[in-house]
Amino acid sequence: MSVGHRTTMQNKMVVLPEDSALRKKYAIYSGVISPFPNALALIARLSYEGNLKHCEDGAEMNWAEDKSPDHADCLLRHQAEEELVAVGWRALAQLEVAVKNGYNPFGVELEDQHVLDPYFGRNIDPPE
Repeated sequence: MSVGHRTTMQNKMVVLPEDSALRKKYAIYSGVISPFPNALALIARLSYEGNLKHCEDGAEMNWAEDKSPDHADCLLRHQAEEELVAVGWRALAQLEVAVKNGYNPFGVELEDQHVLDPYFGRNIDPPE
């Protein structure tokens, strides 16, 4: 299954605990979006510009992950060049790829997590 140019794996995230009290504790809006609206707006604009650069004309917004996967090198280059918006985007990209590849900094078992489709907000089956 795909959504636009996104593969099924791009649509799956394992991020939220099963326990509703814990899900409320890890608030996405008040914990991330609310404190950093300007930074996230700048990253969104950079994402749009990157979409124009790396995708076919008229393509809907998507992340062409295979176009530039060297996030650590690019992140440090952008840091050295003081391109802070690009640093933020690369840090998010590097973390997203790591999570998809099994990075689990809090050591929570997969079956204890909600798998969320970030584009439609509904729960879907976890990756196999």
